[in-house]
Amino acid sequence: MRQIRVHGQKIKHQHPLVGINGRLDTIQAAILLEKLGIFPEECRLRWEAGQRYNELLSGISGIQVPVIAEGNDSVYAQYTLLLEDRDKISNALKAGDIPSVAYYAVPLHLQGAFAAFGHKKGDFPIAEQISGQCLSLPMYPYLSEEDQKRIAATLKKF
Repeated sequence: MRQIRVHGQKIKHQHPLVGINGRLDTIQAAILLEKLGIFPEECRLRWEAGQRYNELLSGISGIQVPVIAEGNDSVYAQYTLLLEDRDKISNALKAGDIPSVAYYAVPLHLQGAFAAFGHKKGDFPIAEQISGQCLSLPMYPYLSEEDQKRIAATLKKF
């Protein structure tokens, strides 16, 4: 874990693993300690927001909502849809002052960090297809039902 938290570095300038910048400064740690007290409530609120999105968006042609396998839960770190026409919908959301992000627009096998594996476009066609369809909607614990209804109404137009 220590190695992963410093970009996978084992010794200076040697990164045998892909890692993250997972170091906290004192202020971040203090805030995080306080947030731990409300963590269960925020998880519940995120779950409810995800379920509300599912209810509002299920059954709309061209939109696939996230599926959580039975017996599992999600806190919806992102609420990501699969869309037949992501760019058109993204532009419509933007026109309505609704933020959206294609977090996964480039699949991992086409990322520079994994170039050494030698994969090329076409090696993982499902990942490539999904990367062209995914779009994440606003998601946070205090997302209001009214905002979600406005987002859903914008999506239903398309």
